[in-house]
Amino acid sequence: ALLRPGRIDYQIEFSYAIKNQIKGMYNRFFTKNNEEDFDNFWKKIKNLKLTMSLLQSYFYQCYQSEEMNLIENISELKKQATEHNYENKFQETLYN
Repeated sequence: ALLRPGRIDYQIEFSYAIKNQIKGMYNRFFTKNNEEDFDNFWKKIKNLKLTMSLLQSYFYQCYQSEEMNLIENISELKKQATEHNYENKFQETLYN
C-alpha cells in the first residue's frame, strides 16, 4: 500500500528476532535437540539480524533435508541474513 494520508491507519514494525523468539521456533522444529544444542546454535547466530520468516525458512530446509545440517550450514543462514538486511532499505517514508 502507498504511505499517504488516508491510505494507512497505522504502521506495525516487525523487528528482528530476539533470543526467546528464536529459541521457541527452534524448539518447535527440533524437538529432539536439548538445551546445549540450542546454545551451540545461538552462539553462532547471536550477532545476525534475522527475521522470523528467514529463520523459519532455514529451519524448514534443515528439517526437511537429511544432507543439510543446522550447524554445518550456518554460513548459508549468514549469507541470507546479509542479503535480506532490510534495516536501511526503507528509511525514506512519507511519515519520517
